[in-house]
Amino acid sequence: MTTASDWTWGKKHLTSPVTSVEFVGSDLVLSGNGPFLGIYSATKGVLLNDTCLLKRSRIHGIRVERKDGNLVLIFGQKVIRVVRLQENSSNSRISVEAVTDIVAFTDLIWDAHWLYSEEVPRLIAIATAHNAVWCWDWENNIKQLVAQCEEPCILYAARFFGSCLEHLIIASGTVFNQILLWKVQGKKDDVNRTPVLERLTGHEGVIFSMNFNNSGTILSSVSDDRSIRLWKVTNLSTFESNGCVEPLLVVYGHTARVWDAKLLETCFVSIGEDLVCNVWSYDGNVVKTYKGHTGRNIWSLAVNQSEDLIATGGGDGSIRLWPLSHPDHYNSSTVREACLPSSSSQACNQIDAKKNKKEDYPRFVSLLDQSNLLVMTNEGCLYKYTWSKQNNIAENQDVSPSSPNTDCLDPEDQWMLLLKDTEYSSYSVLALSPCHKIIAFGNFKRKNQAARCGFQSSSVELQAYSGKVHNLLWSQQHFSSASIFLWA
Repeated sequence: MTTASDWTWGKKHLTSPVTSVEFVGSDLVLSGNGPFLGIYSATKGVLLNDTCLLKRSRIHGIRVERKDGNLVLIFGQKVIRVVRLQENSSNSRISVEAVTDIVAFTDLIWDAHWLYSEEVPRLIAIATAHNAVWCWDWENNIKQLVAQCEEPCILYAARFFGSCLEHLIIASGTVFNQILLWKVQGKKDDVNRTPVLERLTGHEGVIFSMNFNNSGTILSSVSDDRSIRLWKVTNLSTFESNGCVEPLLVVYGHTARVWDAKLLETCFVSIGEDLVCNVWSYDGNVVKTYKGHTGRNIWSLAVNQSEDLIATGGGDGSIRLWPLSHPDHYNSSTVREACLPSSSSQACNQIDAKKNKKEDYPRFVSLLDQSNLLVMTNEGCLYKYTWSKQNNIAENQDVSPSSPNTDCLDPEDQWMLLLKDTEYSSYSVLALSPCHKIIAFGNFKRKNQAARCGFQSSSVELQAYSGKVHNLLWSQQHFSSASIFLWA
């Protein structure tokens, strides 16, 4: 008999919250799932590599070295490491090479940032949880405490800005609901501590995240108070002598705590505890809302270099990709509305806009192609609705939830009655074949019917069993004789 002591145990897979995501270029997506660094292809949707790099620590941050693109800094809790990505052209796989060992610090790490000397990434700046900054010479494994803020309070977030140590600025989000801006190599006081240059107030909860835009002219902050605040920053590179910060915008768009917000060229993106990813215009309007994660929390957020793709990592262990467009694209979208033709009318192209409670209404709607809908109504009428080409909704696929343009009852639109059968009134189900050429529908009288979408030939009716037809599902398989549909 085999006992447990004879078994061999091995780690095969870990499903846990995705606490960090980052893009390399416009296709590779890096993720932190526990101590594992996952590498995915966004275009192919496949996992290219999954490597355990931080042992017992969860990866909370991923920083790609942008000039080379192969060096990646990962950190979480109190440890940090540098790895190198290498592409294998023979099998399209990505290998991960550990450039440094795991290096531990005495405090939690809130941010890590590449620093350059003559365009070469020589040092890494590290912000820790009691408002201190370290520099790590990662090639020689030498670390040094370079600055301690005059307020050594507990931080919930920190963010660096600057490419070299001499001009490095840090924004610290404190437990006292404030954001402290200070220069790492700034003037020191009598006890060798660095003074705060600017103190930003307004949040009514602890600060969870901050981000600068690429030029350092705008700072975003998110908080336990469910707000997102934008701050206008002037002269950040010379902030110690003539810089200033002014409130720019305060928005509320999440129903729970906000975890992060990224500033882009034409919009900004936020995520929260409510499983929502919002896209905002800089005038403070939500132009797009994405939902898809389950459970609770979207923990991580990234946007690719071309700013047309969003990646979110959730508490459900999934990574989701969302398309990103210019806010004007969302605002110019059009919602099409149309009313069913009167059920007593014999003219297919006349629309009766005056509806009452007893008139017919849609039960099932299915998109046939870019210009046509199939509509099954409560009275057993199957219509094909064709909208005019000049207002083709294929050109306006994203619908703005805030201020849509409504185009109702276009006279160029047409209705065509394909079928009317009273046996399909009051209750019916509808399914369009994967090839969009055949439609199947069923009713509560155990009957199923199939017909070509154009109804050029007669339909076929089947009574498969005794019982109400609850659903219809087309098989994705293709057989030598014909495609089939299933009923249940």
